[in-house]
Amino acid sequence: MRNIKTIVLEDAKKAIKNMEKKCLEFKIECSFCVIDCMGNILILEKMDNASAATLDIAKEKALTALRVIMSTKKIDELIRKDKIEIEYFAGTCKTAFWGGLPLFEDKNSRIPVGSIGVSGGSWEQDEAVSKTGVEAINLTTK
Repeated sequence: MRNIKTIVLEDAKKAIKNMEKKCLEFKIECSFCVIDCMGNILILEKMDNASAATLDIAKEKALTALRVIMSTKKIDELIRKDKIEIEYFAGTCKTAFWGGLPLFEDKNSRIPVGSIGVSGGSWEQDEAVSKTGVEAINLTTK
């Protein structure tokens, strides 16, 4: 039998704490979603003054990154620069807004252990905030 590696609640909490700090630096309020390797939501959290819509967007960013096994920024680049049609992703891509990252145990891993999604700032801010979450838990993204 094979063991499945996945992010756990303790790590999700560390990631959220780090991402909240980055939001304060940027003076923005966001929502965060951390998902395990099976697509289960570990944490879905909205900062006090973040728009309610950011909850759904953060969740969709995290789910897309996990299902496509690619950052939402990379998906956006493929769609814009390489002219790949969204249909290529066969319904697994819900958004190409930046801020969704798949999480890997190391750079050689092919299967994600979970994902993070952030929404509430500019695309660039969401991307930077999500990366601080990855750094907090000593995982990597591709």
